[in-house]
Amino acid sequence: MKSPIIVIADDFTGAAEIAGIGLRYQLRVEIMTNLETDSQADLWVIAANTRSLTEIEAKKIISELSEQLLALKPTLIYKKIDSVLRGHILVEITEILQKTNHHQVLIVPTNPSLGRTIINGNYFVKGVLISETSFAHDPEFAIKSSHVLAMIKAENTTVQVLNTKDILPKEGIFIAEANTKEDIEYWVFQANQNTLLVGAADFFNAILAKYCQNNSDKKQVLVHDNSKFKNAKTLYVSGTTFGKSVQAIALKSQLDGSVSYLPEAFFSDKNEAKIIQAWANEILCLLQNHPSVIVAIGDLSDYDVLPTQLAKWMGLVVKKVLENSEIQELLIEGGATAAAILQTLSFTRFMPTNEFSQGVIRMKCQGETQTYLTIKPGSYEWSKEIWEF
Repeated sequence: MKSPIIVIADDFTGAAEIAGIGLRYQLRVEIMTNLETDSQADLWVIAANTRSLTEIEAKKIISELSEQLLALKPTLIYKKIDSVLRGHILVEITEILQKTNHHQVLIVPTNPSLGRTIINGNYFVKGVLISETSFAHDPEFAIKSSHVLAMIKAENTTVQVLNTKDILPKEGIFIAEANTKEDIEYWVFQANQNTLLVGAADFFNAILAKYCQNNSDKKQVLVHDNSKFKNAKTLYVSGTTFGKSVQAIALKSQLDGSVSYLPEAFFSDKNEAKIIQAWANEILCLLQNHPSVIVAIGDLSDYDVLPTQLAKWMGLVVKKVLENSEIQELLIEGGATAAAILQTLSFTRFMPTNEFSQGVIRMKCQGETQTYLTIKPGSYEWSKEIWEF
């Protein structure tokens, strides 16, 4: 078998986004939560879920994973990071460097296709400094500065920001500015075999375009017929606090009542099992009267609760619902929520089948014959084919 391309992603939705790009180039793609060396895919995407861990835990996982990957001699190792630089980015990069022979690191986190750019060292989302957007209130990684070095906690390090069209130095760690698709492509051609490539979806897409340039006629975007959603029992789980999603779900609740919010009883009653069962019963009742039901967090501004705890409760209730109903389509919004649910369900390997839009990916859970899974990052928008189900 030809050596695969291997991507290490720090959360599950990021892994799925990369897998969708692989589908565009007609590559055989597999997502896995643990390294599985028997895969026959061209592109292996490992969802390490390190973003939701502590720095020490993330460091240990990436160190062990890097050693395992090097033994496989992959065609390319790509470190997928959050496009807005949340997570333990510098810690994870340092661990990979210690296990490899790379002399330089090129970080291209921007997604110009989604309006996410770096100009003069500052990060912008659709022309607005990121510290002035809803990312400033992220529950795990609140972004209070728009300067990229501050965003990755690298102000007192040797990490440098490269301006558009700078020449990539031979050694060091560099964050590259990029404002357009052409800027992204420029950085791809600046890199070489000694470069550890780190970044978001647009950068990986440009890398694959170069890698697959002899098969450029095969590039295509796969779009799934949303009629399957319209005719299927669908459970949509939202673990995000991102404004647009919260508003859309609230409107859906007002229109037809097909939304079940996380019970506030969790914060007053210590009998977690009883609350999970009652919540699952509420969702199952809704499923009897609606073809699709939404499970969401709701407004918890009055409570002090960790995102990991919310994700755990979501995972437990989804497991109960799936055990007692024939859900055909499971849609999950939010990386931490997706990881918690999949861990609770013991799903570890996934074969992506469709990319609706960037980051919105449908996949088959290996060993699970009934349910298809579609996920996306919390800050992305659902494609119309899905949200209008």
